[in-house]
Amino acid sequence: MDLLSFWLVIVALMLFIAYAFLIRFYKKGWDECLVIQSDENFQPSTKVTVIIPARNEEKNIRACLASLQKQIYPSLLLEVLVIDDHSEDNTANAVRQFPNVKLLALHDETVNSYKKKAIEKGIAAATGGRR
Repeated sequence: MDLLSFWLVIVALMLFIAYAFLIRFYKKGWDECLVIQSDENFQPSTKVTVIIPARNEEKNIRACLASLQKQIYPSLLLEVLVIDDHSEDNTANAVRQFPNVKLLALHDETVNSYKKKAIEKGIAAATGGRR
């Protein structure tokens, strides 16, 4: 083994040991986190809006929305907005399969960032979190 290979092995071992200590430190911190239990009789009263900007997400949006429907948060207090960001696939049709989801669309607006515009439009249409 030449000198360069020797030092590469030493550096790799030192990095491995440092990484092991870091992971142990993180695990110790995780184990010390408090477990929060909610009261069985707790009834949420805050309306929440989930904003999902989507562009060409036909393959993924169904799973995302199905997951949101499985949440235990009361459906009357959960608003889901999907903002279609000029999709070229069937994202909008996939969203329409979910009756409790509101679909908004960005129209032919010329902006630098369509994703930011979609979020802005979602926030403007959101009713959750307002007092």
